[in-house]
Amino acid sequence: MDILITALLVLFALASCTPNENPQETTQTETPQNLDFVIENGILISYSGTSAEVTVPEGVTGIASGAFNGNSTMKILTLSSTVSNIEDGCLDNCSALEEVRVADNGVIGSSSGLVISADGKSIIYINKSELAEDLIIPDGVEELAVSFAGCNTLRSVTFPLSLSKIPEKAFSECEGLEKITLGGVRQIGKEAF
Repeated sequence: MDILITALLVLFALASCTPNENPQETTQTETPQNLDFVIENGILISYSGTSAEVTVPEGVTGIASGAFNGNSTMKILTLSSTVSNIEDGCLDNCSALEEVRVADNGVIGSSSGLVISADGKSIIYINKSELAEDLIIPDGVEELAVSFAGCNTLRSVTFPLSLSKIPEKAFSECEGLEKITLGGVRQIGKEAF
């Protein structure tokens, strides 16, 4: 009788083990920090951890709006080399955030509220709650890959000589904007201001 019960338990255990139904789906090695991330189809949806230093896992290609919203303990965020898209609002209300880094430890962000690509040529994210009133876009930036639209705290913007174009609606609805220094800008998109 004991052998029969053992055999049934083994069969039940084997029957409950099903192969991966989606062989293209990849799984990450579960480390304690990875358990704090919700990732869907390569997009980081949310982070619920309390670490002071957070590293976005390899394989994440984008960070959704609100993913880190309201995190009050994260001081340093390191983006993996696979991150290529950061949605507006993903770092809103991160009161302790001091620095954003890329995987090779190159700093790409600063307290001015801007996150700049690793090569220094493109602004890829704006933390609107941390944006300076008198914004000076750093030398070397050639592209605004995001919109400053609705940044009502902006009073002035100074563009570098390296930036030649301001995209369409880039600064629309910035109701407090009073002064613009164009630097090297030669082309201004429709309804840019």
